[in-house]
Amino acid sequence: MSWNGTRGPVLIAALLLSPACGDDTTPADPTDSATTTGGPGSTTNTPPATSDSTGSTSIDPDSSGSGDTSGGPAVCGNEVVEGLEQCDDGNDTPGDDCEPGCVLPPGQLVWAVTVDGGEGIDEANAVVALPDGQIVVVGQQQTARGGRDTWLAAYSPAGEPLWSRVHDLGAGLDDVATDVVVTSDAGALAITGWVEMPVADGADDDDDIVLVELDNTGEIVSSYTYTGPEGLVDRGTTVAVDSEGLRLLGGGVETVAQDDQIWLAKVDLTGAIVWEQTFGGAGDGFDAAVAMAATADGGFVAVGAIDSGPDQDMWISRRDGDGNELWSDVVDGGFGADAAQGVVVADDGTIYVSGGLANALTNGLDLWVGHYDDAGNQLWTSTWNGMSFDDDTAWGVDTTSDDSVIAAGGTVSPGQQINILTTRIDANGERWVVGTDGGSMLSDIANDVVTLADDSAVVVGRVTVVGESTNAWIGRYAG
Repeated sequence: MSWNGTRGPVLIAALLLSPACGDDTTPADPTDSATTTGGPGSTTNTPPATSDSTGSTSIDPDSSGSGDTSGGPAVCGNEVVEGLEQCDDGNDTPGDDCEPGCVLPPGQLVWAVTVDGGEGIDEANAVVALPDGQIVVVGQQQTARGGRDTWLAAYSPAGEPLWSRVHDLGAGLDDVATDVVVTSDAGALAITGWVEMPVADGADDDDDIVLVELDNTGEIVSSYTYTGPEGLVDRGTTVAVDSEGLRLLGGGVETVAQDDQIWLAKVDLTGAIVWEQTFGGAGDGFDAAVAMAATADGGFVAVGAIDSGPDQDMWISRRDGDGNELWSDVVDGGFGADAAQGVVVADDGTIYVSGGLANALTNGLDLWVGHYDDAGNQLWTSTWNGMSFDDDTAWGVDTTSDDSVIAAGGTVSPGQQINILTTRIDANGERWVVGTDGGSMLSDIANDVVTLADDSAVVVGRVTVVGESTNAWIGRYAG
């Protein structure tokens, strides 16, 4: 794959599984079941990206806090929610919902906001926390012309909006941000995704992988596109930063010979490719890298889906800084579309992976979290099956300071489509599970999660609103 840079600039979950203000947070049904066990082708030029710093975004606070928005020091007990405080009722009385220390009971929704671009499909695909405490969300916003543009916004720990940007990364066609990573202590960012580019002779428009570097206010510094054969679909789904500050990219590319294949690459700070790899499984179906996380030794872990024949399996691969595979694990739940959707490397170097694993008894997917050491030994796995015999999947995963893991995704409830699901599993295998329902018979999903310094979890995704298609959704849960 060759590259193109311009100064100035998923969706994979839908491809894999095709799965307002909704804040009806309910504990999991006690009958729910949980188990725990020990390069593509040529380069094309793209125009400089344009930025709309105001956009057409309206933000509907659900239950957001007030007061200090900097994430700085807070005074617990002054009846003002400040910094990372989850509540402040002015007393130290336990058992009154706002617990001593200004925290809420674990799993309770602290605040939620929905973002309605006003035109149709709006969705939050990924989230990061900046060093100064800001929360940055990226995704897509439908525009008045009917297409989708890259959207990103920042919020305080109290859920207050700080800034919002809408960028058209292509030639007025669709573009979507699928992942974001912090690249500096000052809060600079890099995002990846895909951009639709026009091609000649009336052929279908070409989706190209994009890498965009931004400052800490979401303004574009530079952008690079990685272009495959015209008329084929190439989409970036994940970005990370290695120990030397270089960018690691992953996604899926379509080839003439074998449909969709896994694509991995390392690029330098000018956007030039250092190395790239394209490969797939033994079958001729869907293969893609969905998420990746850098390791302390300069390597990384990539996860996703691979068609091993006869069906799709989870794919987990530990690699060195040159892309050489050190070990891999292919997890097969039986006949079904298994997929790993999220990965995080903990401070101790161990690896947590989230996804959906086929369940032969229910003919659906179970939410799955796996824990590995750095040598590839599986330490434990945990599965969760909701209240219906349908799909439960974790798209995002992160860790907490007490060695717990928080995963977010979706669960199908009886009589409904899919609802946002967030679950926390502690070191002893104990868990809490909460769901957010945007409305009966509607489709709501969580795409990513990040934990904050107080171990609360910010979850992002979408909720469906009658008459408005989908709105982006951001919610913070007490840890």
